Amino acid sequence: MLKKIAAVLLFLSGVAGAAPNELGVYRDKNFNILATDGRYSCNIYPYSERTKDKTLDSLPVIGKSTLAIESDKHSDSKRMFVTFHNGTKIVTPFMLNLRKGSTENVYAMMTRDDIYILAIDEPVGVVAIIKREGKGDETSVTVAKCTLQN
Repeated sequence: MLKKIAAVLLFLSGVAGAAPNELGVYRDKNFNILATDGRYSCNIYPYSERTKDKTLDSLPVIGKSTLAIESDKHSDSKRMFVTFHNGTKIVTPFMLNLRKGSTENVYAMMTRDDIYILAIDEPVGVVAIIKREGKGDETSVTVAKCTLQN
């Protein structure tokens, strides 16, 4: 799992973002970067072992989605509610915070069939990787270039 998360972090370094207030990104009292809980409008990009090292600008937009982020009131965990333009809905379990700092914040959860990653980076904003391998639920996408909806 750590190899996959490291690959995602490399992938994030090539992603361009919008202005911080549109991204829903802010800093806590310790200057850690965080994402505002709420609803975001995002693009969907393909994700695979082949595309993980490419920048989003070199990948085709394959759809639109809404992404809602919710924090757990009792721990430093977050979950996502994702709705793709085709009506597919995904609700992730609460993801554990794996890395927190002034340059990035990464949450992840891995099950037998699924990997969910939520990353927050100031120039990039919110980026989600959704990789599901359960029969009939196969999905492998990057949700990025998100803007916070008011």
